[in-house]
Amino acid sequence: MNTAGLFASLRPVEGAVEALHEMAGENLNVLIVTTPTFGNPTCVQDKYEWVAGHLGREWVNRTIIAYDKTAVSGAVLIDDKPRITGSMEPSWRHLLFSRPYNRYVESVPRIEKWEDWRGSVLPLMEAVNA
Repeated sequence: MNTAGLFASLRPVEGAVEALHEMAGENLNVLIVTTPTFGNPTCVQDKYEWVAGHLGREWVNRTIIAYDKTAVSGAVLIDDKPRITGSMEPSWRHLLFSRPYNRYVESVPRIEKWEDWRGSVLPLMEAVNA
């Protein structure tokens, strides 16, 4: 986790890039909210480089580096972390992106594949906006 350049070299999760572009193409206000890693000297720059390289330079302006994701407003937060904590009551609903290390979690709505975003994200957005 503390290796310089690590985050810039990660491969995208299958279907993620296409799904984000589809969401933005449907006029959803899509932001990337990511937490920096303490101890990694290039983490923040790596994450911006990754976004620019995989999604396009215009997506850098949609990227928020935040230690506390609860401070970011939105309708839905897609995250692989089983429990998001912070200093505020979140405005968003947590949609857990399935990974092998979070399979045990049952209390949060989940998305298995990025291709399924419409069936997972849109109902949660409707519930938040209701």
